[in-house]
Amino acid sequence: MTVRPDAAALAGLLADDERRRVVAAMVLGASTVPEIRHATGLDARGVMVALGRLCDGELVVDGADGT
Repeated sequence: MTVRPDAAALAGLLADDERRRVVAAMVLGASTVPEIRHATGLDARGVMVALGRLCDGELVVDGADGT
């Protein structure tokens, strides 16, 4: 059984500006770190930290191909 984040968890994940920017970039079609970097203006570390938190919170899932 998959546990999905509740509303409070989602609000917490999106409370950070950098995570919101990463999610917005992904919603608009960015699917790789370079694409997300270009869309957000964040450096690679910022993107990876945001993606890590979003994955931990199960809002973003790693693809089998690394995307």
